[in-house]
Amino acid sequence: MKKCLFLLLSLLLSFVSVFPVYAASGHEQNGMDGWELSLKRFTADCLGKDKTTVAEEILLGLGFDENLISSLSVEKKMEIYDAKQIQTVTEYGRVSENETETPITEEEFLEEAAWLENSSTEIQPMAQGDRWEYSSEDSLFKKMLAVFETKNAPKGTFGILLGYSWKNFAARYRGEDVISISGEHLSFDRDTFSATAHYTYTQTTAQGSTGHSRTDYVNSTNIEDENKLKQDANAIAYQFNLPNNIYTLQAPLIYSTADFLITVSAGIDLPEQVVQFNIYGKYFHQSLWLGSFLVNIDISGVNVSVSPSLVYKTYSIQTNKKIKYIP
Repeated sequence: MKKCLFLLLSLLLSFVSVFPVYAASGHEQNGMDGWELSLKRFTADCLGKDKTTVAEEILLGLGFDENLISSLSVEKKMEIYDAKQIQTVTEYGRVSENETETPITEEEFLEEAAWLENSSTEIQPMAQGDRWEYSSEDSLFKKMLAVFETKNAPKGTFGILLGYSWKNFAARYRGEDVISISGEHLSFDRDTFSATAHYTYTQTTAQGSTGHSRTDYVNSTNIEDENKLKQDANAIAYQFNLPNNIYTLQAPLIYSTADFLITVSAGIDLPEQVVQFNIYGKYFHQSLWLGSFLVNIDISGVNVSVSPSLVYKTYSIQTNKKIKYIP
């Protein structure tokens, strides 16, 4: 234990001396570099922590929700644990009734989410309208993208996590939505694809209102309709049906939140060359009724589109700087 403590202090001193700019400038890092991940692994080893637990802590620290992290396979968590570095991008927005997205800060997102959570109680973190113009038909939307290269996969393999989170989901129309991931110089591995959807809802009966949750998990082997998972050279897209509110006099059921996590791995298409690329995530939300058989997903290189475009609103996120692969 003493040896662990000594080595830990040495690593901490090295970390501070090599990266003083973060403490001095207050710069907010997007993700974790190799030093941080090595330090976390070493500290966890000294404390006797399980590797999958460490991976969960890393993802929690990066902002992913616990209910989605728990859905990841042990293999995927081990990829996170052994990652050489993790680059993340997180964006927050407010979505109006007409599907207009307004960017907001993390602080505003958390404050408005707290207001929504407590809106049916007497406890209010602040009065509605104190710091924002908000309608009961508005939703909050969080987008998160994480890209990592792992040690326990063939060189040139990158893992991707794409997350979307709706608050006040009751205000959104429910139909056939689509989530896609694309990237230059990447060849996506269909066999590594998985999608998790976690919903919370309230059901009201004569005995009162009770809260519930529901989790749906799909991967490349258990998907019921393989046509809903479309892949091309540099992109992969998944079409899925959202659950509807149930309005009855006996037991209405209303969905309040929806969280989605897409995971997939991709390999460099030119593994012997130095290449730079971006990762693009898109969420296509259907805003008007349309039968699922009329939905068409088109993939052209890294460009993914869903038609008819008039009934879809696109919410996009991408890496804020190019990822450089060196053979």
